[in-house]
Amino acid sequence: MTTTTTTNTTPPPPTNSSVPAAGESLSALRLRIRDAVLSAKPKTEIVHAFGMDIEIRQPTLEAVMSYQTLTDRVEAASQMLIRYAFVPGTDTRIFDEGDVDLIKNVPFGNDMQVINDAITKMMDLKLAIKAEEGNFEATQLS
Repeated sequence: MTTTTTTNTTPPPPTNSSVPAAGESLSALRLRIRDAVLSAKPKTEIVHAFGMDIEIRQPTLEAVMSYQTLTDRVEAASQMLIRYAFVPGTDTRIFDEGDVDLIKNVPFGNDMQVINDAITKMMDLKLAIKAEEGNFEATQLS
């Protein structure tokens, strides 16, 4: 009689996996996932608009959710531009809160659309969830 011993040759999961590594406790896995989420860095994109390069940064969860609840879409778009448009390669915002009325009066053409598209793309949203009278419906962002 011949016996065959097999050894598990499955490699341990990669460090970015949500599967516990060999000997890893559920608590340690939870902390690893939590750290990964909370240490995420925003995406950035340099766009060319109004004859200038502008760095657009990915909005935060709070900003996206707040943006979707504002009924004044012009105010919402102005706030997104104030918070997420930077001098490229710096932490210097191009606009400040005092620029809201000025931004609202910028002609909306191709240049503004380029900026708007970059912000929308970085939100990674295909659908927005809209709460209306306790019912949620999916609506296409445009």
